[in-house]
Amino acid sequence: MESHGNSKKGDRLHRRQVLKAMAGIPLLGLFGWATRRATRASHPGARYSAWEKRWGLDPEIDRGIPVHSAGGRQLNIGIIGFGWQGTQLAKGLGFVHPSWIQECRSEPQNKSYLDDFLSQFDLNVRIGAVCDVHADRARQAVEVSMNDTRPGGGKGELEPAKIYPHYTELLADRNIDAVIIATPDFWHATMVKEALKAGKHVYCEKPMTIRVEDANELHGAVTESGLVFQLGHQNHQQVSHIRAGELFRKGAVGDLNLVEFTANRYRRGSERTFDREALARKIDWDAFQEILPVKRDFDPRRFFDWYHFFDYGNGVAGSMLTHEYSSADQILQMGIPDSVISTGGRYVSLFNGEIPDVFTSAMEYRRKKFTFLYSLTYGNDMPRGRYIMGSEGTMQVGSNVVVYPRKDSALYPDSDPEVPVYEYNPAADVDAASSATQKYFAKKGLMYTYRYGRRLDTIHLHVKEWIDCIRDGGTPTCHIGLGYNEAITCCMAHRSYLEGRAVGWDPERRKITV
Repeated sequence: MESHGNSKKGDRLHRRQVLKAMAGIPLLGLFGWATRRATRASHPGARYSAWEKRWGLDPEIDRGIPVHSAGGRQLNIGIIGFGWQGTQLAKGLGFVHPSWIQECRSEPQNKSYLDDFLSQFDLNVRIGAVCDVHADRARQAVEVSMNDTRPGGGKGELEPAKIYPHYTELLADRNIDAVIIATPDFWHATMVKEALKAGKHVYCEKPMTIRVEDANELHGAVTESGLVFQLGHQNHQQVSHIRAGELFRKGAVGDLNLVEFTANRYRRGSERTFDREALARKIDWDAFQEILPVKRDFDPRRFFDWYHFFDYGNGVAGSMLTHEYSSADQILQMGIPDSVISTGGRYVSLFNGEIPDVFTSAMEYRRKKFTFLYSLTYGNDMPRGRYIMGSEGTMQVGSNVVVYPRKDSALYPDSDPEVPVYEYNPAADVDAASSATQKYFAKKGLMYTYRYGRRLDTIHLHVKEWIDCIRDGGTPTCHIGLGYNEAITCCMAHRSYLEGRAVGWDPERRKITV
């Protein structure tokens, strides 16, 4: 079971087990265990234990990258795609809809959301232009761009963002410095390439692309452009993931042999009913499917639930596996697998569409001598967590990090495998999430983290890092190299599922092999 802010195994130890553990743990391990029990809810910077000193771990890891100045010229950001993720990215920039502010102020239980938002850094940006094929979303984006309640305090009335009916018109606007692309997955590669040609810095939602050919082309285009590219995996800002990577590199689990990440969610079909004719008047369906080889009649389900259909993405591989792969790659720096085999099917059938509701993928890293296993079911929400298993112990990663020793480990002699030798709890508050989706991502460490002495939204930190690199130079943490690894791996997993056989990767020809 995944650990969320504390160790449930440790909490359930009986007195007899505790005494047994205390007798068997070496002194440094005992100090780490006792410190964990005494300071579970404290700020991480206040508890630099003997275990951490032994391994030379960074005591100020929660500080993260330096706080860059937001001074200088204000940057104009264009946003392409203003659905749910587009609104979250606008919030990360420091802009929310006035109705959200009112809701937070009128409902006491929501005040913490507003406090968290206002505690973000002032990035000194404005939303200068928006584009969305849904007219209502575009108008909402304009209202968001004008909201004066934001981090850093109000600066007076803001000029409304321009609405562009087509993304190419937005990219042609010379006043726009950088763009955020938050469209359905099948549009990502085309829009990134066009944005680079227009000289715009790019923040692109995951996955970078759904085709190997596009991934190869984008890797070269971004590298040659000299522009700043960030892929939208905010786990790179989560301090627990950063700590997990440090622990792995220090040898906390020994030699890697098996990695198992899961993503269980219970998803029923949409309860929404659609006024097809009214929506057809608001949505530019031709623009939505403009680059697709096969054109479909207008279908609201395909517009709002596009990720359920193979026309628009790589199914589970592109929508869910991508999160878990990115987290594992961040921690382990594992790269593209030698081979992948994916299986699954529509066994639960709780929602419409084509994608499987049970999906597994086994990725072999033969040269590195380990296997990465991924599994998902949409028919059960039991959290099974993320486990990194090695010759000396097991690391469990979520919103915190726990290390359990292997029985008879040479690294942790006489330790009880039921008792963690180390736990890092950055105190990210899962309870602050409200919806089922928010809670799911919070438990995975994908919503909040503690950095710079405060609780912050990881999307804000990820956007901030991109903005800082635009202003001051440098390379974002989720750069084109990692985006390429993710795109290729997810393409391999999806193709294996569709074809029902294992596929390989040829790094010389940069092609999937069968």
